Amino acid sequence: MHTNFKALTSLILLFFALSFATVQAQQVFNTTAKDSLAAAGQYSTGGFATIVIDRPIAVAAAMVTDVQAWPKINIGVTKAIHLVGDTLKIGAVFQETIASPIPGIADWTNSWLVEEYIPGEKFVISGAENFAKAPIYSRLTYTFEALSPNSTRYSRKIEVSLDASFLNEASSLETEALYRFLGSQYEMVRHLKKYVEANSL
Repeated sequence: MHTNFKALTSLILLFFALSFATVQAQQVFNTTAKDSLAAAGQYSTGGFATIVIDRPIAVAAAMVTDVQAWPKINIGVTKAIHLVGDTLKIGAVFQETIASPIPGIADWTNSWLVEEYIPGEKFVISGAENFAKAPIYSRLTYTFEALSPNSTRYSRKIEVSLDASFLNEASSLETEALYRFLGSQYEMVRHLKKYVEANSL
């Protein structure tokens, strides 16, 4: 009973935070979502992909963390980026407008919170995916490993929270969009490989 009440209270707080429209409110919302999921101890599903980029680790890592370049890197996926402030650091918030992966679902905009940023090694962002009636909280982790002076292993992992609210409320199109999103991880790492190798020596 106490646990159910606590869970219900957390959900109410998340929906309350979602009602704000300002960037500041979005940052609070993302932080609340992240903390709530951490308290629950789970992201419930996800996907990952790894690829080798034939460029030095500093070059590959710098390009993926240049979020303003994502519309050029993620062709057909990222439509626009709005970064609040001049630098990307822990606690920074930026917005990504995403092209719908399937007909029948409108394009949407996510606010991402930078959870972790180790230049040249690791970049972690989290936020709510807003394409469905029930928000899906997700975390993206990008990591880099030098294989040689001119070769980098790049990994991308997504974790998402699916619960009864999504499973009960999502339309078949929303479920299909989620599966397409989770299943696109190898496509996304290939986007970066192609972009880095075409735009560096």
